[in-house]
Amino acid sequence: MQLFSSILACRVLRLACWLGLLTAAFRRRRTSPRLFPKTKALKRKYSKLIQRLEHVAPEKSAAVGTKDENCVICLESLGHCMVRTVPCGHTFHSICLDNWLIHVFSFFKAPQSLLDISWSPPVLTCPICKHSIPVVG
Repeated sequence: MQLFSSILACRVLRLACWLGLLTAAFRRRRTSPRLFPKTKALKRKYSKLIQRLEHVAPEKSAAVGTKDENCVICLESLGHCMVRTVPCGHTFHSICLDNWLIHVFSFFKAPQSLLDISWSPPVLTCPICKHSIPVVG
């Protein structure tokens, strides 16, 4: 019974994260000009990079003794869900961090021309401290 309630709690949490991100995306889309990246290939590339971040299983996350008790993206307890700890030490639900980073990537402005040398692709950063998250591409 306890396992069922933990699984149910994780699924409800996942739904809450998705709804929050969708709400933020639609709110931002109404007020923002057309933004980058819109190509499926680039979004797939960033999704693959994000998937390379380390997952921690629910049993291990309790044993690791993370310094964060709540996921700051959805504001729910880290509980017994899959989590990711980024190099700066902050811990998030895996689904929340993945969706957050993909959401952030979708709001980078495209270069104005092919000669725009000041433009650079987005960098993975921690949602709390903005510390860069190194991933091997």
